[in-house]
Amino acid sequence: MNELSAILNQQVVGSNPESIWIIAFSLFLSGILTVPVAWIYMKMHQSEGYDQSLVQTFVMISVIVAAVMLIVGNNLARSIGLIGAVSIIRFRTPVKNPKDTSFIFLSIVIGMSCGLFLYDVAVITLVSMMIFITVLWKTNFGKFDFKNIK
Repeated sequence: MNELSAILNQQVVGSNPESIWIIAFSLFLSGILTVPVAWIYMKMHQSEGYDQSLVQTFVMISVIVAAVMLIVGNNLARSIGLIGAVSIIRFRTPVKNPKDTSFIFLSIVIGMSCGLFLYDVAVITLVSMMIFITVLWKTNFGKFDFKNIK
């Protein structure tokens, strides 16, 4: 078990077969861990409707961010190049609901964690956020009826 942990936590360099499997595992895990995020989002928005492309974006953005983190690693020059490349992209689609932004950010965090081989952070973040999101949703947290105050 310690050997597997050591292999998974090492920095990926080169294109040897061992590195390729670690990269594939990181990207796959990132996508798999984001599927529950999409599911709970769909369940929460079932009555009011949701945008299918946004749900698919959760999974895609997680895998893309994981790949970006694998590419950048701890290389300053690569990160500056990434900033330049990303500055060209302009997002013109407005996010209608602030909760949507938090789901997107959660997907990004999962992708970053997997891309940096911090699988335990990704799983713990996913589980804790799913609990928090479910509790907030089921208890209708934040809604207060001021009319019934005496």
